[in-house]
Amino acid sequence: MYAELIKDNNLTPDRIFNLDESGLATDVRTEQVFVSKKDRNAYLRAASCGKATYSVLFCASASGVFMPPFTVYKGLHLYESWTNGGPAGAVYGVTKSGWMEGSVFEGWFSKVFLPHVKDMTKPVLIIYDGHGSHLTYDTVYEAMENEVIILCLPPNTSQALQPLDVGLFKPLRPSGDRS
Repeated sequence: MYAELIKDNNLTPDRIFNLDESGLATDVRTEQVFVSKKDRNAYLRAASCGKATYSVLFCASASGVFMPPFTVYKGLHLYESWTNGGPAGAVYGVTKSGWMEGSVFEGWFSKVFLPHVKDMTKPVLIIYDGHGSHLTYDTVYEAMENEVIILCLPPNTSQALQPLDVGLFKPLRPSGDRS
């Protein structure tokens, strides 16, 4: 099925994209904690940096060209200091949870992805998980209008099938973490 999609649309590696995101934290601790059996929870007292939870979306073509990352911080406002020192061309946003939301993804899709593929031979293919924030009406409509084919991976398979998840995010996670 996938091979037919690629063959029928004469897709070349530079026109096939994969995007994936991962939730990260600024205070990742790996130390072991020893507590009494009676203790139900163990807490660490530490100062908060204000942006402890965030998501990073990466998008790359099958030919190996990466687009600038899109970082979504947890917060109500995006502070300029949070964007200092980031990679060239990086894009930033905020949500209450620090996780991707539909309106934020729509903004990335229309202001970053579509301009990136604007001058390419159409159609182009973008492959990602079927998370609800990625499948809004506006995103699908804009994809159709711009000859972008969206291919969603089967649920609960991205950790095994998604190239960016396997090659980029897995090495960043502590052992056993599958989020």
